[in-house]
Amino acid sequence: MKFLVIVFSSIILMSCGIESNDIESAKNTNELDEEVEERLSLNNGKKWIVNSETHEGMTQIIVILDNIDPLTVDDYNQVGEKCYQHTSYIISNCSMKGEAHNQLHHVLHPILDDIENLKKSASVSNAKVAATSLEKNISDYFTHFEF
Repeated sequence: MKFLVIVFSSIILMSCGIESNDIESAKNTNELDEEVEERLSLNNGKKWIVNSETHEGMTQIIVILDNIDPLTVDDYNQVGEKCYQHTSYIISNCSMKGEAHNQLHHVLHPILDDIENLKKSASVSNAKVAATSLEKNISDYFTHFEF
């Protein structure tokens, strides 16, 4: 799992203009792990502003989650695949900079983990845990960010 976090983090950082030397440095000093664990915060009591692509992707994920009624592990895996398409869209269209961008990473990393767990769950019980965690992390996004 830690490997997947590093891979997804590297993709996110590369797509947002971070140099590969910075990624290697972060891996070597465990900065990526620390970043994931840092606390998500508001912007002086207000929500952070995101680009339209990020907000659109997150909105589509919540629509998927609100309209699912999975019965089998395959249903959950398909939900994970659909959500993955939207996070890929968010990552490939990243144009955010500064602290808003940094704050987005605090919520996006756990979302990526949850989606990966949904996609690869081998049991309904594990998939339910991942889906519940994803719903909580998406809720955190909407609590801290707006378009």
